[in-house]
Amino acid sequence: MALKQRNNAQANAIHIAQWLTLICVIVIGTVPLILAILRLWSVTQVSPFEALRQFPEQIGAMDALRFTLIEALLSTILTVVLGLPVAWSLGRYQWRGIRSKRALFYLPFVTPPIVAAAGFLALISPGGLFNSFGLDLRGETGFIGWLAVTTGWQHPGHMIALILAHAWFNLSLMIRFVEPVIAQLNPAWEEQLMMLPKGQTASGRLRHLWLPVLGPSVAVAATYAFFFSFTSFALVKWLTPDFNTLESLLADLGGSAGI
Repeated sequence: MALKQRNNAQANAIHIAQWLTLICVIVIGTVPLILAILRLWSVTQVSPFEALRQFPEQIGAMDALRFTLIEALLSTILTVVLGLPVAWSLGRYQWRGIRSKRALFYLPFVTPPIVAAAGFLALISPGGLFNSFGLDLRGETGFIGWLAVTTGWQHPGHMIALILAHAWFNLSLMIRFVEPVIAQLNPAWEEQLMMLPKGQTASGRLRHLWLPVLGPSVAVAATYAFFFSFTSFALVKWLTPDFNTLESLLADLGGSAGI
């Protein structure tokens, strides 16, 4: 009886600790946001709801929103396309020095954005790696210039450079979330599925095995990649100086307002 009471007390203590931890995380995450909103309210004398209503009327706001959504979506797609094969290779096969290889892929994510931006500027500048392949992403001459004239796409080189930088920066997210799932998969599952009617085609195996197993982890990694691309600042300011995301536009407007 005493043992049961002690176990119940421990379970209650753990339950309380979990709730306290959750409350602390919520408070830590929301308090800075609330303080920022109050600061904006006091400086601009405009309520948050009124600011949302006036958002489409602000100069450049809708263009910034449109550009932010497009670059974040394209960056996310490229991150998934490049990251999934890498995560598959690392998780499916045995590699010598696997920890070192993982560290190399994780390195971009911990690189300061301003350093990453400077590095990509060096890659796309005259004499850089991309120029050696005939891709002038910075000056937009040659093929990139032809692409801009033919399609009417303004500064395609800058956009391509930004998307590549975001994909490089977020690649580790795919590896971090997807590789452990692939590593835990039993290769025999696919062989067993191939013996069943629904697993005799590649599309059937994709629908009944790979999507249910890998779908959640890929979705989580893609969500994080979209979020980090959506809120990107330094890479946007350096690689696409003629465009604004919401983050860079708010920085410009906030600086002019003395915030």
